[in-house]
Amino acid sequence: MGVHLLDKLYLISDTRETISYENGQKYKDDLIKAFVFSSKCSAVAAGKTSAASFLLNGILARISDSASIDEVMSIFSKDTKTIISEFVNLTLNHSGEIALIVAGFNDYKGKEVVASRLGEAMSGQLVADGNGSFRKQSINNLVVEGLSEALFLKGSLAGDDVCKIQTLNSKMFSIKIDIRTNNVDIEEIGCYNFVIFHPDQEREVIQFPDSSISFLDFRERDDSFADISIYEDTEHLLSFFNKELIRCGFATVGGHVFPLLQTVVGAVFPTGDISTVRRSKLVKLGSFYVDSVRGISYKFENGENGVYRHLNMVKNYERYIDSII
Repeated sequence: MGVHLLDKLYLISDTRETISYENGQKYKDDLIKAFVFSSKCSAVAAGKTSAASFLLNGILARISDSASIDEVMSIFSKDTKTIISEFVNLTLNHSGEIALIVAGFNDYKGKEVVASRLGEAMSGQLVADGNGSFRKQSINNLVVEGLSEALFLKGSLAGDDVCKIQTLNSKMFSIKIDIRTNNVDIEEIGCYNFVIFHPDQEREVIQFPDSSISFLDFRERDDSFADISIYEDTEHLLSFFNKELIRCGFATVGGHVFPLLQTVVGAVFPTGDISTVRRSKLVKLGSFYVDSVRGISYKFENGENGVYRHLNMVKNYERYIDSII
């Protein structure tokens, strides 16, 4: 799932990989499906693991270390079909699909937001609280300036009028690729929308709830504790993600869920305790953490230790077992 906020981009995925054999399927829950292109741009992948890794590494080899989202998407548009053809010629594997969500920032400023959506987002928690409610908010001065300028230029703002916020430009895209036909379908995901891919790589684009936007972008916060804000955001998003899993009936989601936060200065994985709710009580399962030697690792309460695999480590494409994430 990808969530496109005003100046933050969330890419959320589980760690389950489904490996298909002639006599059945096997599941592994240790694959990180996030892929970092640069400090400005990241992606999450679903579909055929080896093909996704081959494509993402092919794109990575064609961009600079500081590539922006526009630069990355330009390579996707120009070279995806060529890279997929190389994969098919190498592996003789013509079946399967890939689904990607790619998000990141550009160096230039100017984020366009539909004015009515911005107003609804700012008031979302107040509306949810009901008449007579009161709530303090933290509203970026750039948002106020953008609304004021749009009002000055137009006199009034209709439902679909756009205002430009002078924060760094960010974008989010969903990409579907049919390996058999080499058909590539790219769709931009607008601000304050989220995109979710179903297990058969069918995408659904929906407006993010106003009350959630209000909490994530406009709640009162102490900026001196940015890490606390990140964990509060993540807790809210994972709760929303869990409700979406129930709504969609995703039986294939498993392992742990990793929320990648793409900021203007880099990608962030919130780390710490892994917990679940059993009989209305929070039960700790273990912890995951990051170090320079093992990368992202985990330790369960039963003493089991492990290291996650990454998409960019799936290198032996010609020998790789046919796999669907």
